[in-house]
Amino acid sequence: ALWKAAQEALEKSEAHCGRLQADLDAARKELQRLGQDAESHRQDKLTSAREELRVLKDRLELIEIERQRESESSEEKLRKASQRVTDLIQAKGVAEGRAEQLATEANSARAAAMSAQEMLRKSEAACSEAR
Repeated sequence: ALWKAAQEALEKSEAHCGRLQADLDAARKELQRLGQDAESHRQDKLTSAREELRVLKDRLELIEIERQRESESSEEKLRKASQRVTDLIQAKGVAEGRAEQLATEANSARAAAMSAQEMLRKSEAACSEAR
C-alpha cells in the first residue's frame, strides 16, 4: 500500500511536472514571439526614423540652396545697384560738362548779342547824325 501510494504520488508528480514543462514550453514560445514582435516593431520604428531623417536632410538641403540663391540674388542686385550708381555719377559728370559748355556758349552768344546791340545803337546814332 505504501508502495502504491508512493507510485501514485510519483505519477501525480510526473504529470504535474509534465504540465509545468508544457506551460514552460508555451511561455518560452510566447516569449520568443513577443521578442520577435518587439524586434519587428523596433526595426519599423528605426526605418521610419531613418526616412524622417532623410526627409529632414532633404528639406535642410533645399533651404540651404534657397538661402544661397537669395544671397547670390542679393549680391547680384547689389552689384547692379552699384553699377547703376556708377553710371549715374558718370552721367552727372557728362551733364555737368555739357552744362558748362552750354553756359560758355550762352555767355559767348550774350556777348555777341550785346556787341551786335552796341553796333546797332552806334549805327542808329550815325544814321541820326547823318539826317
